Amino acid sequence: MKSAGKQTAGLLFVIAVCLLLMPVITQAKTIASGNCGYIIDHETVWTLDDSGTLTITAAGKEDGIVSNFYSDAYSNFTDNCPPWYSRRDKITSVVIGDNIVEIGDYAFYRCRNLKRVKLPGQLKKMGEGVFFECENLVSVALPDNLTDIREYTFGFCSSLESVVFPKNLKSIGYNAFGFCKKLKEAALPDGMQTIGEDAFYYCEGMKRITIPESVTNIGKHALCNCISLKTVSLPKTLTKIDYGVLSGCSGLTEIRIPENVTEIAYNAFDGCSSLSSITIPDKVKTIGDNAFSFCTRLEHIKIPKSVNAIGTEAFYYCDQLKRIYYGGTKSDWDKIKNAVYEDREDEEISPVTVIFNYTSDAPKVCRTHVWDSGKTIKEPTAKKNGYKKLTCTVCLETDIEVLPKLGLQKNPLSVKGRTVKVKYKKLKKKAQVIKISKAAVIQKAEGKVTYKKVKGNRKITVNKKSGKITVKKKLAKGTYPLKIKIKAAGNMEYEKGSKTVTVKIKVR
Repeated sequence: MKSAGKQTAGLLFVIAVCLLLMPVITQAKTIASGNCGYIIDHETVWTLDDSGTLTITAAGKEDGIVSNFYSDAYSNFTDNCPPWYSRRDKITSVVIGDNIVEIGDYAFYRCRNLKRVKLPGQLKKMGEGVFFECENLVSVALPDNLTDIREYTFGFCSSLESVVFPKNLKSIGYNAFGFCKKLKEAALPDGMQTIGEDAFYYCEGMKRITIPESVTNIGKHALCNCISLKTVSLPKTLTKIDYGVLSGCSGLTEIRIPENVTEIAYNAFDGCSSLSSITIPDKVKTIGDNAFSFCTRLEHIKIPKSVNAIGTEAFYYCDQLKRIYYGGTKSDWDKIKNAVYEDREDEEISPVTVIFNYTSDAPKVCRTHVWDSGKTIKEPTAKKNGYKKLTCTVCLETDIEVLPKLGLQKNPLSVKGRTVKVKYKKLKKKAQVIKISKAAVIQKAEGKVTYKKVKGNRKITVNKKSGKITVKKKLAKGTYPLKIKIKAAGNMEYEKGSKTVTVKIKVR
């Protein structure tokens, strides 16, 4: 019985020690709280805890709102600021309760350390500038009941990388995502109608944008300076390419202007310096001032007879423009041509060739094609052929020219051995390791370098990958020649190469 009592006491002691050693789980402490909105009978309340989480909930069962605050994005708060504004730098996450249906203007303006946001599925409305200048916000998923993203909502959120757009979204407002420089993609939902002015202005990291066919209006500068965009598919419903919509999109290599467009406005494609060709659809009547200025790689353009006005400097500094395929007669062309040649007289460039009465379905009538200089679509390498696309300057028929492979060049590997001294006193205690850079000079190696001992004392070894030389303990004093074969694996341009070098190890 005594033994059983001792066992029980021991077990209790172990349990007590374990309890003492268990980590203490502490709940986050509230550091501030208050009201931030109202409904008929209940208040909308907020709490901020010491972990940086701002939580907003409606006190009752009815739907709650977060009040409007401050309505000027470029002034300082003086009054009517959010109650947590003085503590905004402590906020790292925001959790909005399930029964909140509306968030007012500038609610989280300049919460610069805010990284995470959880929005409720019932949310129906967000005001202007809700997350304006939240420069550490990385991602956000917008609930499907939201129909409008208003002006400045995510403006200057410079770390924002991804956005899940609502399925029922109808419009994106002015500068809603302006200067979101890390935003990678915008997949806009079907049913959307309007992309506002400057909506994605200077989203320089955006590589893809999906614009549904339901969109009927894209505002001025909507995609201006989105320099990573390479292609954009504009909806067929558009009737106007507005002022500067794609200006400064220097990475844009391809664009299809929708067939229902009747006007290409001022600066529409200004600075699209990677575009090499443009086709203007048959319904276009006017091309605005500077519409294609600084399209420095533009080589040819197709202009239909429907165009009756071309604005000032429409093709200013398009110094590679060589051919215009015009759907009308020379007489028609003489009435609108001045803008095409304006400011080209002092440039050292060849004149523009105009091909009249051109139609997109015109038969190929060339007996002898006149090929242009071509555009390389794949560079040749040492082992593989390359390809160049040629275009006939008269009928636009294309052909592929094979660019022969370059062949492998001799590997320029160069090596030179050195003499390395090893102290005998150190060698008596432990083996000594010598870096290959101290034992040999290796230059101009193309490809991965490997090493192999060819000849030498058995107490001296060479590492195959690193080339490190190990001199084992208690090697007697003396000079030991060591032959090493050094190989360079080569690459797409250079063949394999090898050199044998003699290194002298002096033990003194």
